[in-house]
Amino acid sequence: MKKIIISIILVIFTISLAKATYGLFDGNITTKSITNVTNNSAQSGGIIDLFADDPDVTQKGIMWSTSHNPTTISHLGMTNEGANPTMGNSLSYTSNMTGLQLNTTYYVRAYFINSDGTTYGQEVAFTTIPTLGEWGAIAMISLIAVFGIWVIRKRVI
Repeated sequence: MKKIIISIILVIFTISLAKATYGLFDGNITTKSITNVTNNSAQSGGIIDLFADDPDVTQKGIMWSTSHNPTTISHLGMTNEGANPTMGNSLSYTSNMTGLQLNTTYYVRAYFINSDGTTYGQEVAFTTIPTLGEWGAIAMISLIAVFGIWVIRKRVI
């Protein structure tokens, strides 16, 4: 009987030590899909689910970089969408990324900070839309004009 009680105490101690040391059993965060992509902006966000014993969120948002796995220390841009949710609650939020470079691949992660530390969501990648530029527009108009002349010529002959 003593061995069983000692074993139970050891398991409880190990779980609480693992939680404190490695952040196990912390709340979950999911990075939202990228939407409204333009040549210099996009939207993403996160979904936070806190367990009943998780501390309240003091800061949340997204961060992005042209390198994999951006962090609160190593990133090109970062949003701060404020505090919340509180322990045991869930919250979905949206963040805007601006000032992006055209035709560039970015890596985005949602995050939240509480007294346990920083928790990150999974990485999501996207590429901003390239623009045609002046010469691209001229080429496109020329192509449309040539096609139009070809269609008119086919109907006349």
